[in-house]
Amino acid sequence: MSADQNKSELSELEKSQLLGMDLGDLEDLPEFIVAPAGTYICSMGKKELKKVGENPAVTVNFKIVEVVELAKPDEAGEVKSGDIMGMMFILNNEFGRGNLKKMTKVLNETHGVNSLDDFIKLPDDTIMCSVTVRKTPPNKEGKVYNNLVTFLSA
Repeated sequence: MSADQNKSELSELEKSQLLGMDLGDLEDLPEFIVAPAGTYICSMGKKELKKVGENPAVTVNFKIVEVVELAKPDEAGEVKSGDIMGMMFILNNEFGRGNLKKMTKVLNETHGVNSLDDFIKLPDDTIMCSVTVRKTPPNKEGKVYNNLVTFLSA
């Protein structure tokens, strides 16, 4: 057996340990959520520049590290550490650009972000604190989105 084949095979001990795992020991997949209004410590995840419909946009995923405080404590069951919330900033309207600027202005001070390219290239584990609310646009009844209120970066 070649060295490359040997590297790709599990040892008998590894096989035994894996086969002996209880399914309850396996981690759940993170949930993508619209987080309740509150304050969160998050790590910034995947950032993309893309088209949403015909609109240029920046999308950002945030992995919740800690729930600091919820506006409505009775919504605590709706969010937990490890959940992922996403935000989208549509670039062909003032609200999308303004909210993106709110975030990147802080990142300029803490990480030297001077351009959209700098923002997209930030490490996926950049820690930040966000205050968000849930918002339903008037023309999208039944759809709920996260909306950024305040953003701080470590």
